Amino acid sequence: MRASGIPCWLSDLDWVIQHLPGCSLSLPPLPIISEESILALIKSITAETNSRLQTEIDYSNRLALLQHRLEPQKTGPNKLITRTLRHYLTHVYKSHHRLSLTRLLCGDMVPITFHSSPARIHSLNLDENHSKRCRACLSPLQPESPQHVLLQCTANAAITTLRNEFLVDVAVFIPLPTTRTFTNVESLYYLKAFIFNWSTVRRVARFIHEVVVIWKAFTHQELDGSYDESSNEND
Repeated sequence: MRASGIPCWLSDLDWVIQHLPGCSLSLPPLPIISEESILALIKSITAETNSRLQTEIDYSNRLALLQHRLEPQKTGPNKLITRTLRHYLTHVYKSHHRLSLTRLLCGDMVPITFHSSPARIHSLNLDENHSKRCRACLSPLQPESPQHVLLQCTANAAITTLRNEFLVDVAVFIPLPTTRTFTNVESLYYLKAFIFNWSTVRRVARFIHEVVVIWKAFTHQELDGSYDESSNEND
């Protein structure tokens, strides 16, 4: 049927392969289709798919937390793996903590929850001042990035208290500066370090979720630092 140009599942499969994003492959001609040629095709599709996905991650500002990510291994050094069952999907047991962490990593919290992407680690210019600066500390130069709110900003007392408790907890596993203060570059570095560490991922997922709940209440009200502790913790 395929050789005769009649629609069939094999021609449908070939169409799907040829229309995969960034894929330049197709089914082998009928005379040379074999188990070996199909296994080679699967291997090539996997390689091209991983390459395309990794390129999109590497060039997306919203996905800065996923860039240069090394996946923790049960034994041996961490490895760069484009597609796998991530450790936080199995190690973070509470679904609302896991969801908040996943949304942060996948860029789903910018610009709705946080106005600036994690990649914005440099001071704001005049054009960005109004829309990108932190709504809590109101610094004219400070971008409202996730890592700024989580690890730097001291304008919200509730978040600052949570942060101090969290840093004391994770310092057992990851060495931290004595001052517990971070530059923009350092805050991005340490947030990634907390997430991609098997010993701290559950702690940081809880911390991220609790901060997001406070931050949403803070920004949705009068920006005076008050918040409702009964806010939906599953949000």
